[in-house]
Amino acid sequence: MAGVGASRAVLLGCIALLLVVNLVLVPREERTLEAAFGQAYLMYKKRVPRWLGQANSLRQEL
Repeated sequence: MAGVGASRAVLLGCIALLLVVNLVLVPREERTLEAAFGQAYLMYKKRVPRWLGQANSLRQEL
């Protein structure tokens, strides 16, 4: 049963990493990019999905 405990630990670690990336690192990077590129970056951000999936502009066409 030691494998089950290790699997849970790995799962919790992955969840923690995902939360840190999504709630801390990505917003920090987006603020930096917005400051550097302004309106061009905001337009890009509207067109391109943050993670996986269709871009917003493609969803509107469907």
